[in-house]
Amino acid sequence: MDNKKQQILDSSLKLFLEKGFQRTSVQDIAEACNMSKATIYRYFTAKEDIGLNVALYVNRHLIYQMRELDRKQDLDNIAVLKAQIYLLITDYNSKSKFLDILYFFLSKDNKDQYLPILGKSRFLVFCEYAKSIQKAFNLSSEPFAWELA
Repeated sequence: MDNKKQQILDSSLKLFLEKGFQRTSVQDIAEACNMSKATIYRYFTAKEDIGLNVALYVNRHLIYQMRELDRKQDLDNIAVLKAQIYLLITDYNSKSKFLDILYFFLSKDNKDQYLPILGKSRFLVFCEYAKSIQKAFNLSSEPFAWELA
């Protein structure tokens, strides 16, 4: 990912968590990044587009962290699951509140456009979680792991 785009996403997430999605302006994001609004708009079409990309970034980062825990050789499957649950509770839970708020502030057109993308992204998070549950408890039934997730 381009360094500037990464900086915009990181700063936007921080501002969205501190001030809320609705109270954060593109100007706030530009100032936090020490960039102009024009630079921000070279990467994103609107604040809602930034919000969507932050949401996708949060979900991708969580999936990456969960997979990294799963790759650790010194952890058994139960320890991996515990670490992932801790990650979900301590990190993702606070960030997912932003995601929930984002849903409410999207216009109808943006909801129609973004909700399928956001839903798929969240679905992938739960796929990783269900996989870990299935491994940790040696479950032969994937649907049962999904119920637990």
